[in-house]
Amino acid sequence: MPDRVTALVLCEAVAIDARVREDQLFGFVDGPDGPVHPLAAGARRRRDVWDDRAAVRASYGSRPPLDELHPDTLAGYVRWGFRDRPDGRVELSCRPETEAQIFGSTERHGPAESFEALRRVAADGRVPAAVLVGSTTDLDREWFRGQAEVLGVDIEVVDGGHFFLFEDVDRGVRLIEEHLRNLGNQLPDGPGEADDTVEGETD
Repeated sequence: MPDRVTALVLCEAVAIDARVREDQLFGFVDGPDGPVHPLAAGARRRRDVWDDRAAVRASYGSRPPLDELHPDTLAGYVRWGFRDRPDGRVELSCRPETEAQIFGSTERHGPAESFEALRRVAADGRVPAAVLVGSTTDLDREWFRGQAEVLGVDIEVVDGGHFFLFEDVDRGVRLIEEHLRNLGNQLPDGPGEADDTVEGETD
């Protein structure tokens, strides 16, 4: 990865230490093949097919957590997060079962495998990183503490929920640009002086 990535900015990243998963089985739900991660169970409950995009936008925009999204963000999600069906209706581009398999997987592309990839990045020592979390996130803060610990950084708390990047688009752009610029200055051949202006606080 260091040959392809020069810096990482993790924003509410779903990368979970496998040991934390095991410790949190109390939050799992029963499935036909054993305990199921609650994010996977929630994904399977998502409504897949809608009459049209207007119905999707009206529903998503009226209830949490998507009611906190910037209008342009919600419009983009409704436009590109759904695809047209031959019968005139629309369906999720990422089907519920696909999303559930990603959240529930302990192997390739799953949260635990993603966390192990972070370990490899940290062990290499060549990729500076930041871990950002929303102040009102509904996800387990231990996930992000684990990411910060393995990467050797502090958690940075940003006002907002799980989708804080998309609640205020201008702020989201600034956060990413500032962090990438500051992280770039930590590289051996990093550019110029670091800009220390970051919206949020260190936890």
